[in-house]
Amino acid sequence: MTSFIWKNKVAWLVAIVVVGAGLDQATKAWAHAALTRPATEAEIACAEPGARKKNPECRGSDPVTRHGQRVVTNEITVVPQLLNFKYAENPAAAFSMTGSLPTWFRRPFLLSVSTLACIGIA
Repeated sequence: MTSFIWKNKVAWLVAIVVVGAGLDQATKAWAHAALTRPATEAEIACAEPGARKKNPECRGSDPVTRHGQRVVTNEITVVPQLLNFKYAENPAAAFSMTGSLPTWFRRPFLLSVSTLACIGIA
Protein backbone atom coordinates (compact mmCIF):
# COMPACT_ATOMS: atom_id res chain seq x y z
CA MET A 1 0.00 0.00 0.00
CA THR A 2 1.41 3.35 -1.06
CA SER A 3 1.55 6.02 1.59
CA PHE A 4 -0.70 9.03 0.96
CA ILE A 5 2.20 11.47 1.26
CA TRP A 6 4.05 9.97 -1.71
CA LYS A 7 1.12 9.78 -4.14
CA ASN A 8 2.11 13.00 -5.89
CA LYS A 9 5.84 12.46 -6.36
CA VAL A 10 6.30 15.27 -8.90
CA ALA A 11 4.85 17.86 -6.51
CA TRP A 12 7.20 16.68 -3.76
CA LEU A 13 10.17 16.78 -6.10
CA VAL A 14 9.32 20.32 -7.21
CA ALA A 15 8.82 21.42 -3.60
CA ILE A 16 12.16 19.96 -2.49
CA VAL A 17 13.99 21.58 -5.43
CA VAL A 18 12.36 24.98 -4.79
CA VAL A 19 13.13 24.88 -1.05
CA GLY A 20 16.70 23.73 -1.72
CA ALA A 21 17.32 26.45 -4.31
CA GLY A 22 15.78 29.04 -1.99
CA LEU A 23 18.03 28.00 0.90
CA ASP A 24 21.06 28.05 -1.42
CA GLN A 25 20.31 31.60 -2.55
CA ALA A 26 19.56 32.74 1.02
CA THR A 27 22.90 31.46 2.33
CA LYS A 28 24.72 33.09 -0.60
CA ALA A 29 23.02 36.41 0.18
CA TRP A 30 23.94 36.06 3.87
CA ALA A 31 27.59 35.31 3.04
CA HIS A 32 27.76 38.26 0.67
CA ALA A 33 26.31 40.60 3.31
CA ALA A 34 28.22 39.25 6.32
CA LEU A 35 31.63 38.51 4.81
CA THR A 36 32.10 41.49 2.47
CA ARG A 37 31.72 45.27 2.62
CA PRO A 38 31.27 47.96 -0.05
CA ALA A 39 34.50 48.78 -1.90
CA THR A 40 35.89 52.31 -2.06
CA GLU A 41 36.90 53.92 -5.36
CA ALA A 42 40.58 53.39 -4.49
CA GLU A 43 40.01 49.69 -3.79
CA ILE A 44 38.16 49.27 -7.09
CA ALA A 45 41.07 50.96 -8.89
CA CYS A 46 43.51 48.59 -7.17
CA ALA A 47 41.45 45.63 -8.40
CA GLU A 48 42.23 46.45 -12.03
CA PRO A 49 44.62 43.96 -13.68
CA GLY A 50 48.24 44.91 -13.02
CA ALA A 51 47.38 47.71 -10.57
CA ARG A 52 49.14 46.05 -7.63
CA LYS A 53 52.42 45.96 -9.55
CA LYS A 54 52.16 49.55 -10.83
CA ASN A 55 50.85 51.28 -7.72
CA PRO A 56 52.67 50.69 -4.41
CA GLU A 57 49.58 51.83 -2.48
CA CYS A 58 47.67 48.85 -3.87
CA ARG A 59 50.06 46.27 -2.43
CA GLY A 60 48.56 44.55 0.56
CA SER A 61 45.06 45.86 -0.13
CA ASP A 62 42.07 43.65 0.56
CA PRO A 63 40.91 41.59 -2.41
CA VAL A 64 37.89 42.98 -4.24
CA THR A 65 35.23 40.52 -5.36
CA ARG A 66 35.00 39.54 -8.99
CA HIS A 67 32.18 41.98 -9.57
CA GLY A 68 34.29 44.85 -8.22
CA GLN A 69 31.70 46.19 -5.81
CA ARG A 70 32.58 44.54 -2.51
CA VAL A 71 35.74 43.89 -0.50
CA VAL A 72 36.33 40.57 1.25
CA THR A 73 36.52 41.08 5.02
CA ASN A 74 37.84 38.88 7.79
CA GLU A 75 36.47 35.42 8.30
CA ILE A 76 33.85 34.55 10.91
CA THR A 77 34.98 31.95 13.45
CA VAL A 78 32.19 29.58 14.45
CA VAL A 79 34.25 26.95 16.29
CA PRO A 80 37.86 28.09 16.90
CA GLN A 81 40.42 26.14 14.84
CA LEU A 82 37.65 23.93 13.44
CA LEU A 83 34.99 25.90 11.52
CA ASN A 84 35.43 29.34 9.95
CA PHE A 85 33.42 31.13 7.27
CA LYS A 86 35.46 32.99 4.67
CA TYR A 87 34.09 34.57 1.47
CA ALA A 88 35.26 33.08 -1.81
CA GLU A 89 33.92 33.05 -5.36
CA ASN A 90 34.26 30.26 -7.89
CA PRO A 91 32.73 31.37 -11.20
CA ALA A 92 34.52 28.57 -13.05
CA ALA A 93 32.25 25.75 -11.81
CA ALA A 94 33.46 22.45 -10.39
CA PHE A 95 37.15 22.28 -9.55
CA SER A 96 37.77 25.60 -11.40
CA MET A 97 38.19 23.64 -14.63
CA THR A 98 36.85 26.43 -16.85
CA GLY A 99 38.57 29.30 -15.04
CA SER A 100 40.82 30.15 -17.97
CA LEU A 101 37.91 30.50 -20.40
CA PRO A 102 36.42 33.96 -21.04
CA THR A 103 33.04 34.64 -19.38
CA TRP A 104 31.25 35.13 -22.72
CA PHE A 105 32.13 31.52 -23.60
CA ARG A 106 32.14 29.89 -20.14
CA ARG A 107 28.52 30.58 -19.18
CA PRO A 108 26.89 29.27 -22.39
CA PHE A 109 29.29 26.31 -22.37
CA LEU A 110 28.41 25.30 -18.80
CA LEU A 111 24.70 25.81 -19.50
CA SER A 112 24.96 23.59 -22.58
CA VAL A 113 26.86 20.86 -20.73
CA SER A 114 24.36 20.83 -17.85
CA THR A 115 21.39 20.79 -20.26
CA LEU A 116 22.88 17.87 -22.20
CA ALA A 117 23.53 16.03 -18.93
CA CYS A 118 19.89 16.50 -17.87
CA ILE A 119 18.68 15.25 -21.25
CA GLY A 120 21.02 12.27 -20.98
CA ILE A 121 19.72 11.40 -17.52
CA ALA A 122 16.08 11.67 -18.64
